[in-house]
Amino acid sequence: MGRILADDGRSRSPIIPKRTGGRSTWSPSKICLFTYENNTFITRSYQPGRTRYKIVVKKAAAKLFDLRTGAELRGYVDGNTTVFEVLQMPRTYTAYRFE
Repeated sequence: MGRILADDGRSRSPIIPKRTGGRSTWSPSKICLFTYENNTFITRSYQPGRTRYKIVVKKAAAKLFDLRTGAELRGYVDGNTTVFEVLQMPRTYTAYRFE
């Protein structure tokens, strides 16, 4: 359903392909993606500093919500996908839901 792309402003992290639950993901080094069947997922940062990256949902005009705060993230449509640029603090996790 989605993937994570590296966009680290401080340094260029190597991008590592992963397979999770039969879905392909792309994530910067030390950013993990845990997917669930109910359109939710968790990102976990093991980076020592803040990390910027993109979450790409394979659906045009998708909506993405932070489950902790309930806030809807703003994204932009890129062809048949919606891209969300996020900033994650070091050694934290964030839970999301998309529609």
